[in-house]
Amino acid sequence: MTDARHLLGAAWAPAQTTPKRNQQPLSREQIVEGAIHFLQKNRLEELSMRRLAAELNTKATSLYWHVANKEVLLDLVLDHMFGEVHLPEGENGWTEDITAVMSDLRRVLRAYRTAAHLVVSRPTVGPQTLRVFEFVLSALQRAGFEKDIIPLAYDLLTNYTIGSVLVESSWFSAHGSDSDEVAQGEEIAHFLRSLPEEDFPTLTAFSDTLFRQDEDAKFTFGLKRLLAGLAVDLEDAR
Repeated sequence: MTDARHLLGAAWAPAQTTPKRNQQPLSREQIVEGAIHFLQKNRLEELSMRRLAAELNTKATSLYWHVANKEVLLDLVLDHMFGEVHLPEGENGWTEDITAVMSDLRRVLRAYRTAAHLVVSRPTVGPQTLRVFEFVLSALQRAGFEKDIIPLAYDLLTNYTIGSVLVESSWFSAHGSDSDEVAQGEEIAHFLRSLPEEDFPTLTAFSDTLFRQDEDAKFTFGLKRLLAGLAVDLEDAR
């Protein structure tokens, strides 16, 4: 493929299906799934074609038949992740549709915490990725937003969703587990309670709740209010 899709997104390139002579049978899908499994246990910067080949019990040269290089592999991993996002079916309101797809996008990115950082470091133009973004844009268009507002609303919603996951995944990378996050939240709460109340009356008053909110509840709270604000803008425009 020689068009712009190939230049921007390796996920559009057709998969090779015929292995070379004496090459271990291995599909592109198996390589991508192997990379995702590797990233579930290791940091993103630790991924290499050589290390992945070792994980798959083969040689790096076997991978290059299906995947040209690591950069192409990362494009494929990113698109594979977006392929797991479920899109709503049937007739629904635009806020319900966007809530559903953003919530499921968050679910998928949280399931792949390490690989989630790819979404802000690579072109998100693979076919599975664009399938998700097409749905969001279509829902906003169907709602009746003006053409110049739709890209702004789209960025607002996707940046909020992706950003919430990246904040969580950065914490997870630093501390290693959700239980560590709970423990540190309790430590911070204890520290805030120890502050002089006359200097920090609000911080001490909220010390038990400020860093202990449920992440799902926080995300839902924010998404609902973003959509409510957009709905008000839509009514005003009408």
